[in-house]
Amino acid sequence: MKKIILLSLFAIVGVLGLGQIAFAESTMLSVLPTTINKTVGTPFDISARINPAGNNVCAVRGTIDFKGLSCQNITVASGLMAAIAPTCASPSFLIGIPKCTTNIQNIFSMSVKGTRAGIINLAFTSVRIMGAGIGDSSVWQGGAYNITTSVKPSSVVVQTPTSQVKQATSTEPTVAAGAVNPAEQTILDNNIPTGVGAAALSRSGTKWYNYLLIALIVIVVGYGIYYIVSKRKKK
Repeated sequence: MKKIILLSLFAIVGVLGLGQIAFAESTMLSVLPTTINKTVGTPFDISARINPAGNNVCAVRGTIDFKGLSCQNITVASGLMAAIAPTCASPSFLIGIPKCTTNIQNIFSMSVKGTRAGIINLAFTSVRIMGAGIGDSSVWQGGAYNITTSVKPSSVVVQTPTSQVKQATSTEPTVAAGAVNPAEQTILDNNIPTGVGAAALSRSGTKWYNYLLIALIVIVVGYGIYYIVSKRKKK
């Protein structure tokens, strides 16, 4: 019975440890809502936000791709620093978060309306999320909106599209590893707390934590096997 309990504990420790590695969230730029049903020409609001997933986010840049949506207005969230503020005519942005944040943060809001019937997607391009422990994250999640030509619900076949998480591919010139352009450097200099160096802007800390956790699991399992073998020899 003791052997069974001991082995069970080893298994639980291993599963929990590996689970933390396998299911760790990614820092992400996303929109809310991700789906909606509206008629052509009817305005609705969309919020863009950052989910740090436990990391310290200090700035985010990118470009909004409205596709079949007509932009009416864009408003940067209060308290943020917009080195490049997005507008309907020029939807690129570079926004800093004073003192950085580890919490979900609204970045800006958009008022849009559909110009045609169908499933219309809102996407981002050239996304880069910057901060301590993030490295060079460019993960984002867009929206897919069902736009119809009729206001009668009975005549509408409602589809519920699923927004896909995409890895944005930047079309901008390649920048050497660890380098940032002048505008980004200004945002980072103003927002990243004192003591957070370049080494903190990589995933090395997370990788070492994962390696140490795996090593600990191996040691615990090895000790369990040694304990069981020793008991058998004594008998």
